[in-house]
Amino acid sequence: AAAAFHEQEPQVREENGQLAAAAAAQASTPGDGSGGELWDAALLVIAYNRPEYLRQTLDSLATVSSLADVSVYVSQDGHDVGVAGVAAAAGSRGLGRPKTRGYTHWQRERIPLLGPEQPGHAWLAQHYKWAIDRVFLDKRHSHVIIAEDDMLFSQDFVAFFKQTAVLLQRDPSLWCVSTWNDNGIAALATDPRRLFRTSYFPGLGWMMRRELWGEIGPHWP
Repeated sequence: AAAAFHEQEPQVREENGQLAAAAAAQASTPGDGSGGELWDAALLVIAYNRPEYLRQTLDSLATVSSLADVSVYVSQDGHDVGVAGVAAAAGSRGLGRPKTRGYTHWQRERIPLLGPEQPGHAWLAQHYKWAIDRVFLDKRHSHVIIAEDDMLFSQDFVAFFKQTAVLLQRDPSLWCVSTWNDNGIAALATDPRRLFRTSYFPGLGWMMRRELWGEIGPHWP
């Protein structure tokens, strides 16, 4: 089951069935603006210094369906040679055109904004902001799907986001949609077709709109 982050209500409740039906109906409907009907998404993979993990992640991503409408970016923090080699080769290993709308590898200079002794999570937060700014402010994508370099993907990973983008447009109380559910193991899941709202941020494989980044980006930690 997938989860969507709700900014106010603490309780977990099932997503409205009518919205879920609308998401399925509008999954492939073109439109204007950066709302749910327009699908101009970036798929952003955050990487640092784990080349073998990144290789597995990108090989898995290349097997996902519905990538033809998505631009793929690997954002590397720093200049690890192994990571750079894996990222540079991915475009010719199934993530370039025509499989996707395009593949790009970025490298960020590791400049410690809080000083040379800043903690690891500060490096990661700064990398996130740098990469998301490029996706939304420079490339002007309508949505970003964010993954990290230690993930494996189901076949419907992108298709799920295409079908639920309309939920973010129609319900301003939703911050994001995520494909991850910590309790979604086989022993606990009863119906993989059901969507739930949660106050817990499921930050593994998640999507947000450009409008949300306009609100939170300037205040990013």
